[in-house]
Amino acid sequence: MFRPRDESARIGIDEVKIPCRNGTEFSEDGIVRFELPRNVGFAQLSNAYIELDIELTNPLNTPTQAAAQPALMLDRLCGASSLVNRLTIRSEGRLIEQLDGYNVMTNLVNNATDTRGSLNKRSRLEGCAASYQIVDSPFCSTNRCIRPIALPAVTPMVTGLTTAADCWKPLRRKVCLPINSGLFNSPHAFSLAMMPLEVEIILERALRAMRICNVGDGILDIQGKNLAGGTNPGDYQRRQIYVDARALYNGIGGNTPVPATAAAPSLAGEQNLNMLNNFPLRVGQVVYIDGTNVTPGEFTIEAIGVIANGEATNQGEVCIAFTTDVVNNTAASTDLVISQLAVGTNAPLAAHGAFGYRVFNPRMVVPKVVPPPETVQAMYQAMSRGAISQDIVTYTSYDNAIPASQTASTNIISAELTRCKSILSVPLTQSNLDNLNNSNAISGQYLRASQYEYQINNKLVPDRRVDLLREAAANNPLVAIGLDSVVRPYRLGTHPGGFHIFESEKALRSADIRVKNLNFITQNANVTTFDALEPGCWFVGRSLSANSGTSQNLVGKTAQLYLDYESTSNMVKLLRNFVVHIRTIEFGMSGIQIFY
Repeated sequence: MFRPRDESARIGIDEVKIPCRNGTEFSEDGIVRFELPRNVGFAQLSNAYIELDIELTNPLNTPTQAAAQPALMLDRLCGASSLVNRLTIRSEGRLIEQLDGYNVMTNLVNNATDTRGSLNKRSRLEGCAASYQIVDSPFCSTNRCIRPIALPAVTPMVTGLTTAADCWKPLRRKVCLPINSGLFNSPHAFSLAMMPLEVEIILERALRAMRICNVGDGILDIQGKNLAGGTNPGDYQRRQIYVDARALYNGIGGNTPVPATAAAPSLAGEQNLNMLNNFPLRVGQVVYIDGTNVTPGEFTIEAIGVIANGEATNQGEVCIAFTTDVVNNTAASTDLVISQLAVGTNAPLAAHGAFGYRVFNPRMVVPKVVPPPETVQAMYQAMSRGAISQDIVTYTSYDNAIPASQTASTNIISAELTRCKSILSVPLTQSNLDNLNNSNAISGQYLRASQYEYQINNKLVPDRRVDLLREAAANNPLVAIGLDSVVRPYRLGTHPGGFHIFESEKALRSADIRVKNLNFITQNANVTTFDALEPGCWFVGRSLSANSGTSQNLVGKTAQLYLDYESTSNMVKLLRNFVVHIRTIEFGMSGIQIFY
């Protein structure tokens, strides 16, 4: 907090490890508290982090229940920050920062600043991942114990998995979580001797923070085929499903099977299903199956194998054997859909244990700075002459609900703040937040937005509405051409437009976010089905400052966002408006004051 004229005067750096004051094990909705006491002295908060162990499982699960569940991970770009719903910082009871929607904002920042190098670092430190493939998940092992197995009518023996021990296992992973707040992002040394801190974290609900491995939209749909139904109940033909080698994860999304004869679509992050080490299902897992000649319901996997070379009919395909009949008569079925989660109104995994996570042994690691005595003396002298102040760039969240039936929305942002730099508005699907099927619970979603415009103090900004439909995918030749050598900003039916991208970049930079990537804006939605096909974070924004040294006073002024949609989406939308602003912390002999 106090910055000496000579930065070289800061000497002697050490680390102080501060354990959580209220427990060693937590789960969803839990509250984790840390106290940074006065005796730490000076601290370099920008290098502080939280160290903890994470296990993506429910403590009440029995071994049988655990085997029935799919492989889990956290949001791939947000990692362990997915688990933080709210971060609150106080000093002796005075509120310094309250960051609601912490994981949503962190997800946006990580998307905007993502590079290959930064993602590699976060995958090792924060529980992030390059994809939702099980081989990239830091929270489960891959299928490594692969052995020859025999399946009826298959010659020779196939390579496969016969026991749960052969398959992936959940792992407890240690992560190091940075603290993304204005105070903890300050580059200056902070005097805890003058201003001790209390840090409180409210953990997110499990279904909002967790994802299913090998999926982008939360449901794994596999095109399955049973080439010939068995003559009698119990025949192996009724219990075995073959998956075409060309079938891919994420091929279409939703509840639609990937056609076995279709050419493989070129979507990022997909893997062929005939890679056993990357196969998302496991022996003992309960899945939901629907299709022709199938009574929809739960089925337990008995074995998984890849048909070896030399088998004429199904060479290279995956065979999934179940403990009970899948096909219910002698007719063949070629349109089976295998889902890890509920389809429609069915909830096949409800009886097999709830999804959840556990956090163990959280502690905060704080670098301690030991300045020379003359520097400390200079600080006290400055305080005796008056208060010492420090500016931090933080944010405050203002939420609006947009009904599913509403296509034109007026969203009031009641920001009584004096030095505002930017507004970042992130639409979420409120009606689907607590659903593990939704892989974008903390990521903004496009959902057929057609245009938007902000109004600040009765002035429309920009001076014309940002049209999101003019450059729609249907009218864009790049989609049909499919040029692999260029970045295709309009692929998959998204509607960004150059004007929107320009406004988005200005808003991010005004928020002091170092933009390195804007492609994430274009990778979030399918215009027809509303399904998310690729990780992304769609948002709209408005810069309120001309440069880093300017801001705008919103006290007593109206701030509104007009956000329209092309049609109804059958989804209630939660609009999280993050107003990025400068806050001043001032302390002296009379105490602490906060100026907004």
